[in-house]
Amino acid sequence: NMNEYAYAQPVGEPANPAVIFMFVVLAIAAYIYSAYTLMLSARKLGVGKDWMAWVPIVNIYLMIKMAGKPWWWLLLLCIPFVNFIVIIMLWMNLVKRFGQNEWLGILAIFSPIGLIFLGLMAWKWQPATITASVSPAPAQIPPATM
Repeated sequence: NMNEYAYAQPVGEPANPAVIFMFVVLAIAAYIYSAYTLMLSARKLGVGKDWMAWVPIVNIYLMIKMAGKPWWWLLLLCIPFVNFIVIIMLWMNLVKRFGQNEWLGILAIFSPIGLIFLGLMAWKWQPATITASVSPAPAQIPPATM
């Protein structure tokens, strides 16, 4: 019976080793680029240690610290659907910390744009100066002389 052996038939062509090799090279290059630019951006903000950008999961914690959020946001990234919103909020806070419109952070969820933003944070954008809303000291009135 022909149906008995139908499951044993190959589904398609085997993967081309050259394509697999190129994919692996591009993935390694993207990782090195993102870790290096994250490291430089963290230095600009004065957040974390250099090595944190190179360690998986720890580099996400570094991004959370760069965005000015508490450590437990890392736990929020483990919750389905919530993690998508948290990632957007992280990017919005990151670009805002570099003096850009926070709505640009929404674009960063698209992988190529996120890589571009990492490069801009590392080499072009400067950290925003935080202006405190403190009223100036009252003017000193010299004592009256008689």
